[in-house]
Amino acid sequence: MEFSWKLPKKKTIAEWPSDRSMQDIGTIVSHLRHLAALTGVPPPLLHQLASCAYLESLDSGVTLYRQGDKGTSWYAVLLGTLDVHVSKTGIVEDMNAVSRSLGMGSFFGESILDDSPRENTIVTREPCQLLRVEQRDFKNLMQKNKDMMEDLLGHAKIHKNFYHPTSDNSGRNKNNLMHVKTDEPNPALPITM
Repeated sequence: MEFSWKLPKKKTIAEWPSDRSMQDIGTIVSHLRHLAALTGVPPPLLHQLASCAYLESLDSGVTLYRQGDKGTSWYAVLLGTLDVHVSKTGIVEDMNAVSRSLGMGSFFGESILDDSPRENTIVTREPCQLLRVEQRDFKNLMQKNKDMMEDLLGHAKIHKNFYHPTSDNSGRNKNNLMHVKTDEPNPALPITM
């Protein structure tokens, strides 16, 4: 599936950061400025995000990650809708209800900052286009732009009103109850040879 943002003369924007031209980065930045959650983000930070992020085009029904997985990336939704599934017991089979949906302009994946397990399972409801920043790049952005990144994350949490379960009735951390195993590869990770 090809990323749909187009440059003049029908040139497709490079999905891999290392393949992008300055024109590609400028086009991504101009689109990011229109996302409500990024309206107050300074252009230099948007430029840094556009320079290190991967552009992902995913079909409907793709699981980005599962509750209990180790976080490897942070995401911004550019187009499409994703469903958030949360298991109260930590058992994958209990995740039959959608607790919320994420649409254009939503961010998720902040667990990469403290290496905590994912608190939910994220599945694409329809074809989606995402901006994905790997953990090492996101932490690097945090170190270089601490105040701006904290503002971005704070604004994003308020903007999306994201649900974060922290403990069950016994007071135990739900993250300690996660026992999720899968043989399926993570489709959002880059393919390496």
